[in-house]
Amino acid sequence: MDTAIFNAMTKAAKNTPALNGFAKQFTTWGVVLLAVLMLLVYLRGRFKEDAVERLVRVIGTGIAAVLAYGISEVIKNIVKRPRPWERFPHAFILAPHETSYSFPSNHAIVVGAVIMGLWLSKDVLITFIATVDGLLVAISRLYLGAHYFSDVAVGLLLGLVIAAIVSAVTSKLLDPVIEKIADGKYRVLVTSRPKKKIEFNTYSKIKPLDTDKL
Repeated sequence: MDTAIFNAMTKAAKNTPALNGFAKQFTTWGVVLLAVLMLLVYLRGRFKEDAVERLVRVIGTGIAAVLAYGISEVIKNIVKRPRPWERFPHAFILAPHETSYSFPSNHAIVVGAVIMGLWLSKDVLITFIATVDGLLVAISRLYLGAHYFSDVAVGLLLGLVIAAIVSAVTSKLLDPVIEKIADGKYRVLVTSRPKKKIEFNTYSKIKPLDTDKL
């Protein structure tokens, strides 16, 4: 299946020269856009009642993305799968001939981690945009001939799993910390909402003594 999809994608790239330049740029800038979208989730979350949880999710997403990239590099050097152009030197490949190994795709694993992390952040609109952007980045790796399908598919799945685990761990560890920040003088870093004031029920006030009944 890897070979069939690789041949189909590189053939499609050869037949659509108008998209070649865009694909070369988007494969990098699409990842940058994910970072911008993470920032937007944080900024939009500041106006929500659950701002603390949303910020914790965004922080967890960043940690997951970095960790996923590191794990990908370790796996690459264990599996040592050659890049497609080494097997198909005459194929129409637009990607630069990197010296790193092919499995899994660093782009895909980071994209998977960010998508999962942002889905957990509850910002549906931004996360939908991030998902579309991330999947297009993953497809661009195939279009450019930089990876096999399994490199990208496994990368995405690993990223999703890593982010889910990291999110669960960071939520337990960071929730108390961010809550404390939100209650202190640096509250503005977490939320734009004012602290709730305690309102006393008027019926609970002590009534004056009725001397006429004495």
